[in-house]
Amino acid sequence: MYLSMAALLLFAAACKKDNPGKDTPADETEEPVDYDSMGHTGEAHSVIGNGEQRIDGLGYSFYQLGIGGLYSMDYYDNGTFSAQWTNVNDYLIEMGFSYENGVDPADKKYIADYKYTKSGQAQYGYIGIHGWTESPLTEFHIIDDWWAKPNPAYLGTKFGEIRVDDETYDIYAFLRMKEPAPSGTETFVQFFSVRRNPRQFGRIHISSHFAKWNELFTGQEVTLPGSKGEQKVSIRFGLPTDVRLFCEAGGGASGTIDYSYFKMTE
Repeated sequence: MYLSMAALLLFAAACKKDNPGKDTPADETEEPVDYDSMGHTGEAHSVIGNGEQRIDGLGYSFYQLGIGGLYSMDYYDNGTFSAQWTNVNDYLIEMGFSYENGVDPADKKYIADYKYTKSGQAQYGYIGIHGWTESPLTEFHIIDDWWAKPNPAYLGTKFGEIRVDDETYDIYAFLRMKEPAPSGTETFVQFFSVRRNPRQFGRIHISSHFAKWNELFTGQEVTLPGSKGEQKVSIRFGLPTDVRLFCEAGGGASGTIDYSYFKMTE
């Protein structure tokens, strides 16, 4: 029996819909990932309190920062991790790459695969990819999911969009003025790529966002909305000093997140 091309396409679409544990990346040369294949393996290492530490044998580092309330995280020998928090003003957990000096993003090909479950509530919070750059100092976010829909007032000015990983991301820039940064209190630009429809598993082609930001932000002078008013600044994406998966929740937040699949390559 021979099927028409239309029938074949409908059959393929139905198969993909019925298998939500797998994702086909945007690049057809890449192998599909089974996000149900990993799970927690090896010893659980508990982390209580604020701090940053490299993980032996994985090439990753974790970072935990909490303000108020109770919080802790556990990471496993294969890089998967989970965290829990209760009544925190702000809580941030990250896992991925960090460097002593900024690296040229053109020399890397960052890809992150993940799957997680979450519970709880928060007045605000993002889930996705986070990091900092030097030369110049900037902060960046690729937002795949959230605890509360991102507030446009804190995203800033929209500069464009990018279509990647089967979705459109809107790109924004915002100015943080005399705010906490890795080197102390600084004024710096934040870059955001915000996925239009949230998800809890998939592949993020991080370097595609870096390339688009380099295309959009070339050092031009613009007036940006900021945390303490508007200001004219030069905007340019710098050299990443860390590139990590992250979850943030705040505003008297309580909840959990459990990454049963996590793999990041550079």
